[in-house]
Amino acid sequence: MESQSDNSAELLAIAESLHYTETSRQGAVREYSVRFDAALVDARVSEELESIGKSVRLPGFRAGKIPVSVLQQRYGSRARAAAIRALMEGVVQRVAPEGALISSAAVTGGADSGDLEGKITVTFLRDLPDVDFSAMELERLVPDAPDDEAAAEANLHLREQVLDRLATAWDFVVTPALVEREFAAVRKAAEKQLDPAEDLTELTTQLREVAERRIRTGIVVAETARRQNIRIASDTPPESRGRVLEEKVVNWIISQARVSERHVSVQELRSAIG
Repeated sequence: MESQSDNSAELLAIAESLHYTETSRQGAVREYSVRFDAALVDARVSEELESIGKSVRLPGFRAGKIPVSVLQQRYGSRARAAAIRALMEGVVQRVAPEGALISSAAVTGGADSGDLEGKITVTFLRDLPDVDFSAMELERLVPDAPDDEAAAEANLHLREQVLDRLATAWDFVVTPALVEREFAAVRKAAEKQLDPAEDLTELTTQLREVAERRIRTGIVVAETARRQNIRIASDTPPESRGRVLEEKVVNWIISQARVSERHVSVQELRSAIG
């Protein structure tokens, strides 16, 4: 495990070798050009090669004793790609402070050698306009023959209206990598519920849309909670924190919105929630 001093030294090295400039600002969106000195990139590549050398086995060489020249020849491209990925992820934390969302991060030069250059687009969530939740119109369905199940379905219908509005509350670009990670989780869950022989190809677009909606909603929920000082108990289990925070934010929005009521039959209620 790296010591705190090791981490501090690494952060200092990155800071001294990183150069970034804001090149564009439109509303809450800002673009930055970034550059890392070649020396730091090369040092990171060497670290990656050293790590690779400890894990791979090559005929004619003892474990952990593969010459650097051989590692470079066989794994140089892989090591540089890993080093670049790590540096770009690290610069994101420096360029984008808390409350900012990385919309894109791309390498524009130095993929093969020399200084590493890139462009990062950041959405500063704090700069997005406030949402007037008091102007939000919601409809609460009231079943004519209420029971616990119908009441839960009516509540779900109301909450889904709020989540739909949150997903489109602000216009910002979500990093494709975030969507892909969430899509993988959504697809895995879908595969467990469907017949193994069923083809998911036709569902791919729909599942990806669900994944992006989840990411967008989570971001807006977190930002709304920050702006309205909505908190959850510190002892809330990590696996439940997102769900509990979403529930508190949704309940707060419902308390602020214009909620009308419409009496429906249980059948109409179930048709409304699909």
